[in-house]
Amino acid sequence: MRWLLAMSLAASTSWAADPVVNCASPSTTLDFNICGSREADKADVELKRYFEAARTRMVKQEPQAVQALDAAQAAWLVYKSKHCESAYLRWQGGTIRGPAGIQCEVDLTRQRTHRIWADFLTYPDRTPPVLPEPQQ
Repeated sequence: MRWLLAMSLAASTSWAADPVVNCASPSTTLDFNICGSREADKADVELKRYFEAARTRMVKQEPQAVQALDAAQAAWLVYKSKHCESAYLRWQGGTIRGPAGIQCEVDLTRQRTHRIWADFLTYPDRTPPVLPEPQQ
């Protein structure tokens, strides 16, 4: 989804690969798109970190469940893409479509990261979790 936004931005503007944007106070549609994409990239990196930790734990403790975890992640990635594409298309007539699609990706990715943490990186007793609780 973000690739679609990036292609449309590249075609309509001439901005540097890493433009200087004040993401604490974005003021233009382009700023919102750039800052949102950066936030989505950070969320993706965090999800990957938590997923790999869960996968590593599963390999050691429940190796037969690794294939199911991998399949679930693959299915979730398809879901996220299709769902956020629909959010993007919902607003296709306005400039809000980019930020809406990107925010969808950020929200779903953070939710998925938290779900992986809760299901695979915590313990039912007082044992500390494998990784700290992620932002939701």
